[in-house]
Amino acid sequence: MQGPGKEIKSSFVPDTTPIVFVLDEDSAIRESLETLIEDGGWRYEAFSSASDFLAFPRVLVPSCLVLGTSHLGLGTLDLQKTLLYG
Repeated sequence: MQGPGKEIKSSFVPDTTPIVFVLDEDSAIRESLETLIEDGGWRYEAFSSASDFLAFPRVLVPSCLVLGTSHLGLGTLDLQKTLLYG
């Protein structure tokens, strides 16, 4: 149903909303950032490990990564290298 303030989304039109990826093993940090990011109009995707983040399918939309520097298994520099060079 279409009405004032309602947007019709077609399954043929990809979602191009920018994504903010949050990678931190602390669930309280991930949860606290969710509302802030979504209220800013961005999509929110959170991960507790680098391997989960790297396994997430990539989409071609503007995005950024908020990276916690706690014990994520894969070092942050190693993660950056993986993102850059595959």
